[in-house]
Amino acid sequence: MGKFLLFGATRGLGLVTAELFYSQGHEVIILGRQAPEFINGFQFYQLDMSDKLQLSKSFTDVLTEVGTFTGACFFQRLRPASEIIEDELQVSVIATQVLVDAAVKNLDDSGDHPFIFTSSVNSKFISQNASLGYHLAKASLDIMAKYFAVKYGHLNARFNTVNPGGFLKPETMDYYENKFAKLEQMNPINRTLTAKNIADTILFLCSQNGMSFNGVNLLLDNGASTIWPESIG
Repeated sequence: MGKFLLFGATRGLGLVTAELFYSQGHEVIILGRQAPEFINGFQFYQLDMSDKLQLSKSFTDVLTEVGTFTGACFFQRLRPASEIIEDELQVSVIATQVLVDAAVKNLDDSGDHPFIFTSSVNSKFISQNASLGYHLAKASLDIMAKYFAVKYGHLNARFNTVNPGGFLKPETMDYYENKFAKLEQMNPINRTLTAKNIADTILFLCSQNGMSFNGVNLLLDNGASTIWPESIG
């Protein structure tokens, strides 16, 4: 079993993924600005990805305590959302670069080191309710995964992104209760995408079965992007 760092996994998809990894026997360390409501056996370290002046030092201190680890998953995003592009890029892109460049110095001897960035379909498609900074950040993560796959391949480090479409998170189940039918109609298999579905994919990518994936941007939308909008009633 491995030791995984999960950045920003204090709620939503990140927390669902942390719980899944923990249930499979992995050691899970969550790093974020605020502790999750329920720790559930995880270790937690406070880390503010928006603090560009202190982030590197703070993470170095964390690594001193954590020691070596197997891989990492990145879920952080700017909350609350901002129209200021620099703020979005700091949390999602610049912080990720700082964290990865520091983290690869502490890889264990397991021989395979998966890194997963949580991107979005908005790296390629436009949502009117999302900011320009959000779209730029997600597109940057896609190319960053490919860049790091080349830069740190000699360390047996693999970098991939998952690019989910609209999906249901535990905290949004009630909000979307009346929209299930519409969400299902938007993909050819008429199935709602959930945080658990995406977490399962992340777990696969971090396993030995996913070792052939490197530098990949994996679109997770139940095939919704294959349907021409006019065909949706």
